[in-house]
Amino acid sequence: MQRRACCHTGGSITFDRAGNLWLSTGDNSNPFASGYAPIDERPGREPWDAQKSSGNTNDLRGKIIRIHPEPDGSYTIPRADLLVSGTFRSVPGPEVYANYTATNAVVAPSLGRTLSGGVTNLPVTIVEPGTMYGERLNQVDMRFGKILRLGRMKTVVNLDVYNVFNVNTVLTVNYAYATWLRPTSILLARFAKIGVQFDF
Repeated sequence: MQRRACCHTGGSITFDRAGNLWLSTGDNSNPFASGYAPIDERPGREPWDAQKSSGNTNDLRGKIIRIHPEPDGSYTIPRADLLVSGTFRSVPGPEVYANYTATNAVVAPSLGRTLSGGVTNLPVTIVEPGTMYGERLNQVDMRFGKILRLGRMKTVVNLDVYNVFNVNTVLTVNYAYATWLRPTSILLARFAKIGVQFDF
């Protein structure tokens, strides 16, 4: 513990109903030097830099600690009851089609006659089906859950995050000649949903 400057060296301690011991510790940093967050990386300014303590996961200062004391003097780390799951989806992009509608006015000079059967136009395939696809869709969805227990009741709070990396992959395109490959829909932007489940 540094003693060159005050402050935040106190803490508190309490037990919960499950017999877990909770400790809170000060960050051992002086927050009054600049009026802003106690972050100061200049040489010799360690007492004013909380990155050494509360910002450092390898340091117990500036933390809330929960342990479960055992009868033999040891302790265990209580279960956090956290749920984490994810889904990765990777599928080919939309198949690309390209067709040209040739009218009698275009065909007649080559054939020396109009189209047979009295038709007025003829669809011509430019891109062979099944040979060309759009951008591949790679989507990651995540779920974070926390189990809360109160007596015989269990509550699960979930946070679902869809499209974690906020990709904007094209899902469908236009195949008309004048607007060929113009996107008509894209993947929804990243969004989150909160859900709660109660079990009695």
